[in-house]
Amino acid sequence: MKLEGEIHIKGSAAFPNVVLETASHQSWELVGVPLDEARGLVGHEVTVEGAVIKAPGQGVWLPSFRVDGKPRPSAP
Repeated sequence: MKLEGEIHIKGSAAFPNVVLETASHQSWELVGVPLDEARGLVGHEVTVEGAVIKAPGQGVWLPSFRVDGKPRPSAP
């Protein structure tokens, strides 16, 4: 599965989360993207490939997605 969107880092300094926000404003926690790598991508549109860990739905605060490989810049 692929997701496209903008990379953000949310949460506190002690508990940061790498998050991808899609064009429809849905946020996904990205599992497997190192924080140092994500910092260089903040505000950029990327494509990630992987698998859903926790799907969006009732009672799910933040869906999560396991990223295989590295985020790639999205085509303009």
